Amino acid sequence: MFFSSMVLIAAAQGASLRPVDTLPELPRPSMTIEEYVEHGPAPTGNCPVPRPSQNQKLVILGFYEGTAVTNFSVAGLAAETTTGAIRLEPGPSNLFLAITTERPVIFRFSGHVERLARVVILNHSAGGVTGIDPGKVSFGIGSDCEISDDVKFAMKFGHVKTIFGRDPDASGGAQALNEWVIDQSLVGTESETSDQGFDNNLTQLEEKFESMYPGGFVKIDPSDLISSQTAERYEILPNTAGAVQLERAGKIVRATRQEIEAWHALARLRYGKIMDQITVHEAYKVLEPIDLPAAMCGGHLLYLLLPSEEYARGAPCHNHLLLADGRMMIADWSKKQKYVERLTPLDGVQSSR
Repeated sequence: MFFSSMVLIAAAQGASLRPVDTLPELPRPSMTIEEYVEHGPAPTGNCPVPRPSQNQKLVILGFYEGTAVTNFSVAGLAAETTTGAIRLEPGPSNLFLAITTERPVIFRFSGHVERLARVVILNHSAGGVTGIDPGKVSFGIGSDCEISDDVKFAMKFGHVKTIFGRDPDASGGAQALNEWVIDQSLVGTESETSDQGFDNNLTQLEEKFESMYPGGFVKIDPSDLISSQTAERYEILPNTAGAVQLERAGKIVRATRQEIEAWHALARLRYGKIMDQITVHEAYKVLEPIDLPAAMCGGHLLYLLLPSEEYARGAPCHNHLLLADGRMMIADWSKKQKYVERLTPLDGVQSSR
């Protein structure tokens, strides 16, 4: 099975096309975002996945995440799903390929996929693949199946042997997967993303996007997607990719220095001298109600300047909401309410909460 409707990384599209140019248009948002829940303990012997037969070569690869953002999530719309490619060159067949990841990843297979007898994806929450026969795919999801994306570590502590009954014939991996090429050596090598060079025309959000997702945006064909749970299409892409969409749609704009200073003056009246220790160098003004992109917990801290809480739907995660009355709001991790004030108002200042 092959996929044919992907939008490939910028290098494959032509030298003049940047990863940020591949971002799809922003659809109308309607979802509520909740924070991502981290995973739990190490593997056990109860992982319900097939084990390789004696005549199969066991190859295990480990990746933290993919280098590209995609239009589908295999872990729910509150979490970020990335993607990376695995290409098989001519070589020995009857391969039993196990892939372990820290974060949810969709693996896009291409090339001589007939070499694969079985593909097993291990992750604590979810995973997905495209480009191969669904009958060859198995998922090991949850703490019983979770092993480190650092394959050497997993082998040292016997985690691979715990799940598959023996150590691998070959192993490898990388921090972030752009494209992994499996050749005659069984394990293969990583193909790096091409250097896009420096572009003075990028906004700061676009620069951050290219830094976080050097593989750009990849469009997945849902008819070719095999996932551990029902895949869902993002209405707004996660993390900084979604912030770029909001900026391009004109829903957020960089706040001026004067607007930031005006908010800071009101915040000092509310919270006192502690605000002298809090400097906001950059903020984005929210011009109309938005849904906050999912998984905005890492990589890029945003300060959003907005008239009221109603202008931001979903959890801000580690980001800060700067309200027009001087309040500074953050996510309420107890889930009792959406937002709470980061600081305590001075005596005599009436809180609107």
